[in-house]
Amino acid sequence: MNEPEPTDSLKTFGLVHKAFRERTDLTQEVLDAFAAPALRFGKIRGSSYRGGIMAEGRNAEGTNNSAETSDDVVDEQTAVQLVYRPQSADTLVGLRVRERIKRTGLLLRGVFLALWVGQWLIGTVGRGSIDVVSTVLFLFVFLVVWGYPRLQAAQVQRITGWQGEYRATVSPAGVTCRSDHSTLIQNWSVFQGYRETAGHFVLLSRDPNIMCLDVLPKRGVLEAGGLDRLRAILDQHTARV
Repeated sequence: MNEPEPTDSLKTFGLVHKAFRERTDLTQEVLDAFAAPALRFGKIRGSSYRGGIMAEGRNAEGTNNSAETSDDVVDEQTAVQLVYRPQSADTLVGLRVRERIKRTGLLLRGVFLALWVGQWLIGTVGRGSIDVVSTVLFLFVFLVVWGYPRLQAAQVQRITGWQGEYRATVSPAGVTCRSDHSTLIQNWSVFQGYRETAGHFVLLSRDPNIMCLDVLPKRGVLEAGGLDRLRAILDQHTARV
């Protein structure tokens, strides 16, 4: 049995469909031809870029770590450690240094004592004999004026002495004082300068009343040559006063 011949419209549809498929296949081949290099380029570029970022991150991190490690090594090499237990004599030295620099308190106590001495002398000469009451008062005032710095030092000792051993670190970064109960970190900008005595280095704060004193006893330096290094750090980062 013979198959019926397709009509003209069916033939036309078949030709259009065939042409469309051929054109679609060609378009896909062209896209594949362009896409494959692009994908390969993108893959290479993406890997290289990410790798570059990671490498840069690792390099930067490594550089920072190296710099921090180098700074730590430098600080450890130049820092001076002091280990000591604070004593009233240490605070007394600091208060005396403060008085010599500020001079106001020392001047006021001198004037006050001079007035009492004058009053006692005038009374004694006027009466022609020593009055017991005025003499006792004069001696009391003299003891108060003489002992006031020692009373202050004793008060400070009661505040700090119970904390036990102190560990102070003096480095180019500043001064750090640690005990079992507290840690105090001070930059060099806090201090106006320092003064060296026979047994101490006294650091004085920058405020007009010099309300903060750091007294570093030389007995706390246990390393050989530590005093010279400590003096060099102080001279480099603050002034002698």
